[in-house]
Amino acid sequence: MLANCIDLVAHEGDMCLVHDLVEHAESSAVVKIYKDKLSYFLNEQGELLKHVYVELMAQSIAVWSGYNNELLQKPHSLGMLLGVRNYKLLESTDFEILLVHVEQMFVDGEIGAFDCSVEGECGTLVAKARLTVYQPESESSFLDKFKDLV
Repeated sequence: MLANCIDLVAHEGDMCLVHDLVEHAESSAVVKIYKDKLSYFLNEQGELLKHVYVELMAQSIAVWSGYNNELLQKPHSLGMLLGVRNYKLLESTDFEILLVHVEQMFVDGEIGAFDCSVEGECGTLVAKARLTVYQPESESSFLDKFKDLV
């Protein structure tokens, strides 16, 4: 394990759904997730709700970004999910561990796109999608644009 994910994302407590960063490269990462930590998001059959896979992918991108910032000795920064394309839930699986793979496909200023996939512990592909994310250069200047709306 390279890092505990709670230290790399803005989510706190039970809202941090990702657990261990197990692989990291310049444009990719693999994050491990434990089923017992996701009990709020399981249906009656013990399966993860379909929409939660997208959140696991988004938080895994945040982990990749947070670890990059740590390596560069930069503060962690705010990021937002803008869109999801080609989302496919391929197989519902009874799992104890999931591995989320994220790979940056392109970046243009503050916008980036990532190909993401989720595998069961035996390597079965469970879900995949391309996520588009936004990470403002300056969190405070971005939030200042909205202060009059609140």
